[in-house]
Amino acid sequence: MDTSFWIGLVLAVPLAVVGNLLTPRAQKWLSRRSTVRLDKRRQVLRKEFERVQLLAADSAKFNAYLLTVVVAATFVGSVVAVCSGAIAAIAYVSNSDRLLFAFSQFTAIFGGIFIASICQEAIRTSARVRDFADYKSSIESELGGTLDAQPSLQADGPASGGPAA
Repeated sequence: MDTSFWIGLVLAVPLAVVGNLLTPRAQKWLSRRSTVRLDKRRQVLRKEFERVQLLAADSAKFNAYLLTVVVAATFVGSVVAVCSGAIAAIAYVSNSDRLLFAFSQFTAIFGGIFIASICQEAIRTSARVRDFADYKSSIESELGGTLDAQPSLQADGPASGGPAA
């Protein structure tokens, strides 16, 4: 037998002992981490449920929320179009290489992705408001309990359905 075998054997035993000693601590750490993550997820779900519940209970707030999303998407689209157009114009006037034109196109693409993400959240919220009973039952099953039927949040800002009234 060569020395590599003996070195491996000498190192394997202490590492196995250390691994066995650290396993309970690692399990506790992972358990604590998953509990914290689960609590955070539940908190986010409750907050989102309360926001959707408020919008479902008050059609004026829901309409204001949708209008805010439309205005935000329009504003972002306008800013992106102006920036992309300005970059393309600078590239054309300066007889620049294709890199500036490519940057103009990437600006437009990333702007479109950003607008899509704004609209996607509004579409998701709209579907939850439209099918509120199904949404409520899915949240109750995920949280493992029943939720009250009273809206408990006040609207404050675009993410919650518009300005506070």
